[in-house]
Amino acid sequence: MKSIRETATAIVFEEKFMSGVTGVILAGGESRRFGSVKVLAKTSSGKTVIELIVDALLNSNSVGEVLVSVSNIELGEKLKTTLGLNYVIDVVDKVKGPQAGMLSVMKTLGINTKILFLPGDIPWVTSRFIEAFIERAQASNAIVSSPLWGNGVIEPLISYVYVREELIKTFHDSVFFKRTCRPTDLHRSASRLVLIGVSLLTSNLYELSDVNVPEDLTSPKVKFSGSRDLLVLEENSSLFREAINMLRSGDSTRASLMFKDEGEVYEKAKAYHLAYQAYLDALIYGMGEVEAKVNNIRKVMGIGRFHTR
Repeated sequence: MKSIRETATAIVFEEKFMSGVTGVILAGGESRRFGSVKVLAKTSSGKTVIELIVDALLNSNSVGEVLVSVSNIELGEKLKTTLGLNYVIDVVDKVKGPQAGMLSVMKTLGINTKILFLPGDIPWVTSRFIEAFIERAQASNAIVSSPLWGNGVIEPLISYVYVREELIKTFHDSVFFKRTCRPTDLHRSASRLVLIGVSLLTSNLYELSDVNVPEDLTSPKVKFSGSRDLLVLEENSSLFREAINMLRSGDSTRASLMFKDEGEVYEKAKAYHLAYQAYLDALIYGMGEVEAKVNNIRKVMGIGRFHTR
């Protein structure tokens, strides 16, 4: 066990794991739909949801340290006692949700850290998937990478992140200056974003099935289907960063123009999830002309109203 120093806000490592990737399980959700602490729910294997995810991470040859991101000390201490997991507490007061956890972990672990974020509700994920994902992300020199479904939807909480100073700054500013911050703002902040077709990573689509209600533990559902290749995007971050800078200076009109341009980059690349959210931000800041694009992309993705992540 590496020596650690606990503070009131987070756990700071005195000696960081410097080789490989740090696995971080995002377990800070309130589990409202589930009705209890989801990560501690028992599966048919007899293990809890989070135990299965920890097993997949520890059995992977690509991951070293495994941490858990939590929104409160009580859950963190419980997981530390039962599973021996060190934890990082959300230190971002401006927002709640996984984006707060992701930003808190990035700030805690620091520049040049390589992180694999996994949501705390995908108990069927395997070490083989984790290894394939990290291998492809690193081979593509990704700053941020996530799986991509055939309909253009990404899995934003399954993210490989190579923490860079500019990445943290842009993501941080989006949290504090944009009206609606989402986990995908991390992807939009990346100077090199690599989206990897799910079919390139696994043939078992149930690996990415998540648990929202107790019934999902016994009857998991495949989210989407379709195949996509590897997609690399580099132009997006400068547009997103400029939009955030405009918001900082109070110029929401120019910010909306930047968001619109950003959306067009994603739409051209058929990264519809990110195009939708960029256009949605343009709409939020007053560009009514993009409303038709927002509605059309919803239909293309086939998922209706989808903007929480």
